[in-house]
Amino acid sequence: TGLRPGVVCTLQKRDVAVRYGKRQVYVRHGKWSRPRKGQIKDKSRWVTITRSLAELLGAYLDRARSGAGRTDPVFLNRWGQPLGYRNLYNMIKNVGRRAGLEDLRPHRARHTYSTFFLNSGGGLKALQEQLGHEHYRTTEIYAKSLESAKEAAVDDFQNYLEEQTTYIEA
Repeated sequence: TGLRPGVVCTLQKRDVAVRYGKRQVYVRHGKWSRPRKGQIKDKSRWVTITRSLAELLGAYLDRARSGAGRTDPVFLNRWGQPLGYRNLYNMIKNVGRRAGLEDLRPHRARHTYSTFFLNSGGGLKALQEQLGHEHYRTTEIYAKSLESAKEAAVDDFQNYLEEQTTYIEA
């Protein structure tokens, strides 16, 4: 999803819209949106998720959280308390170890999502909205890994131009 780990931990059942063709998660008060020095910035937003994640979340909510109220947390730790950042960190670290990835951490998953999103053709503006970045420059950090994607896009453009030239000449 590209969500910050803290957002995942604070998701409420009402924040997950995976019914009736919807595939979204609501981020309440994104990073730094609480009142500071008299200013209030509401960075709340809907984040689109993949079809497979929507199906998994729907099944999880039906099976494990069916009795939960609208404002109850989506994810709980093994003691039935709201999932905390340390719980999430440890779970992801353990999954990484079992998969042979010693350096897997929650925020690294956000970076990986961003890189894959851009490499698959998603634009910087769309990624900025998904990640909740206020400034475009923050999102541009992820564009560094796009060299191979840029070359492929230029090659596709070249092929398109050649097709158009052939069509015009014919």
